[in-house]
Amino acid sequence: MLVISLALLGLACGGNDGLVVRGEVSVDVDGTPTGFVFERPTALLEADLAEPTDSRLRGSCRIARDEAGGDVVAMSIERAPGAREGVEIERFFVRAGSSTQVEARLGADRFAAGSRCDVALDYVIRRDAIAGVTFDCDLAGPAGATARATGELAFEGCTVD
Repeated sequence: MLVISLALLGLACGGNDGLVVRGEVSVDVDGTPTGFVFERPTALLEADLAEPTDSRLRGSCRIARDEAGGDVVAMSIERAPGAREGVEIERFFVRAGSSTQVEARLGADRFAAGSRCDVALDYVIRRDAIAGVTFDCDLAGPAGATARATGELAFEGCTVD
């Protein structure tokens, strides 16, 4: 409900022409937290158009239809390329709708949804190119490493197929 309110508030304040995110992603890797927090609407560079030297966050959001005509939303957030120390999330991806997927890249390690993963497509408004998801997933990584990803994201400026 919070995600819906935040997205509609953003639209009421005039919308914008680019990709914007609000919400948070929290990933706990074997007791070490990392993630993204967007308390205010935050502009993201389009991931496939960003220059490698640009240090701003990148993202993508695509609203599509599955074979049955239902909405499917794919969202990602990633940091600019560069060396970092410690455990820090490099990229987060979530797909919601008839099929779900959650992945997090922490440094060079890829974590993917394990046996327990709840992903909800909270809303899609195709004509306004906005969507919101919530998620709570156990993730499995290399060499038996585990993580938990929780959060909610609201995107404006999604590509609509």
